Parts: sequence; structure tokens; C-alpha cells
Amino acid sequence: MSHAKIADIEDHPLPNDHDNRDDENEEQDSKNKKTTITRLTPNKFKRKPFESYQAYWNYRWEHSNIRKFYLGEGLSSKEVDDVVNALSLVNALILTIPFGVIMSLGSDYWDWVAINIVKCDYQSYRYAYTIAMRCLYGGAYSSMTCIILSVLYYILRPDNDYFDEWYTRGKWPILAIASGTITSIVCMLTLFGLLGGWYTSSTDDFCNTLENNKTSYQLAVVILVVISALSILMMV
Repeated sequence: MSHAKIADIEDHPLPNDHDNRDDENEEQDSKNKKTTITRLTPNKFKRKPFESYQAYWNYRWEHSNIRKFYLGEGLSSKEVDDVVNALSLVNALILTIPFGVIMSLGSDYWDWVAINIVKCDYQSYRYAYTIAMRCLYGGAYSSMTCIILSVLYYILRPDNDYFDEWYTRGKWPILAIASGTITSIVCMLTLFGLLGGWYTSSTDDFCNTLENNKTSYQLAVVILVVISALSILMMV
């Protein structure tokens, strides 16, 4: 055999059967490992069944955001800032509604109501006027109070080093902001239920519309409360 062929064999050695078997074994081990991981992954995060309903609810409470925001455990200032910022935006949007509606509720409007409500009783007029004014004032003042509390929060909130200690008393203004936001939303829904029916009915059907609005409003409140309660139970 010539020296050229020997040099070529040395530069390009023939495949070794032992090396090929090692490669095949590694490939097979890799496939088995992937299969094992695939089979174990669904069961990895599967929780054991709870011993009782009390244990189940205790587990949900321990891992709920309501507990986190109430006790402040593991809560960062950025999370609270995001919540206050979202509530401030909602209140700013709600605040535009009373100022837009009140321009339409002048003396001409109430004169029109007084003329068409003659066929109804006097209590119907007092009911309509009282509900409209309470919703307007309640929604506007609640939103303005929430915005003021939000501004004070950003001004008076301490640095991150002192935030955990401050949050034990600072959570109450934040709870007030959330409660005020819900109050504003309910006021605006009530105002819509009162005025929406009147503007979509004829004057001949004015009294019937007023009575139907009371029933529809009560039904809407019940539905909203039930949906909100179920949503909270599912999200906690």
C-alpha cells in the first residue's frame, strides 16, 4: 500500500462500530428521558386531595391576593401603585359622567317631568328627583374623594425600605379608594336605570315606565351582586 493511501486513511479513519453504538445509546437515552419527563410533568403539579372543605378554603386563602393585600405579606410597592393607578383612572372616567349629565337636568327638564308625572302620584316625582340627585352627588363626590386619596397616596407613600411597616396603616386609605370606586359605579348604574327608561319611552307611558324601572333596577342589582360574588369566589 502506498504512502499516499496510508496518509489518506489516517486523515479519514473508518467509522468505529463502538462509537456508533455509543451514539445510538445516547440518542435512545435522550428519547427515554424526554418520554419520562413528558409522563411525569402532568402529575408534577397535581395537588393531593384535601382532607376537608375547611382545608381547601384555608389553602385558597393562603394563596389569595385578597390575603396578600390585606396582610401585606410579600407585597411590593409596585403592585400597590398599579392598583391605585388603575382605580384612579376608573374614577377619572366616572367623574366625566355627572358633569355631562347635570347639564341636561336643568329647570326645563324638571318642568317637563312635573308636567308628565301629574298622572302619577306625588311620591313618584319625589322618588325620581331624590334618586337622580343622590346618584349625581354620590357618584361625583365619591370619585373626587378617591382621586384626592390617590394623589395623597403618591405624595405620602414612603420608600420601599419603610413600605412594609407603613402598609399596616396605609392599606385603609387604599381600601377606601376601592370602596369609593364601587360606590361611584353603582350610582352611575342607578342613574342610568332611572333616566334611560324615561328617554326611551313616550309621555303616555311615563308612569308605567317609572314603575318598571324600579323592578328592573332591583333585578339588575341582584344580578350584579350575584355575578360579583361568584366572580370573587372563583378568582380568590
